[in-house]
Amino acid sequence: MPGPLSRISLTAAALAVLVAGLASGCAKENDEPSEPSPAPAPAVSSPAATSDPALRLAAQGYLDALLGGDAATAYAMLTRRCQDHYPEESFATIVAGAAQVYGTPLPFLTYADEVTGRTALITYTVEESVLDQVDQPWAYEQGSWHSDDC
Repeated sequence: MPGPLSRISLTAAALAVLVAGLASGCAKENDEPSEPSPAPAPAVSSPAATSDPALRLAAQGYLDALLGGDAATAYAMLTRRCQDHYPEESFATIVAGAAQVYGTPLPFLTYADEVTGRTALITYTVEESVLDQVDQPWAYEQGSWHSDDC
């Protein structure tokens, strides 16, 4: 698993995008068109790992809440460890910023997971590549999946 400095958590990526958006005046509609990037290769799960459909639903729900501005739902989908790491008010500020930049959910373009017991790593891509995740940690707590990416 990559170290904490070798990958950007989803919330940190959302904050980085928010800062970049504020610096440019959030004028996404005035941006010059860029060269289309090649389609990402589909993510593949390890054959030894199992998959859980509830995990994919939870991950998409978390991303939807984060980008759609639903801080309460997104915060509830964090592990207790991550809730201890992010004060709820600070997390709500990040979510509000992400909602200003995106405002709508971004469905997964590709998705793969590796579930081992009560932990999992997920990899996915979305239309905004800055939000793509590789080996994002999740944990099964209190009867459901929670993001452990903090």
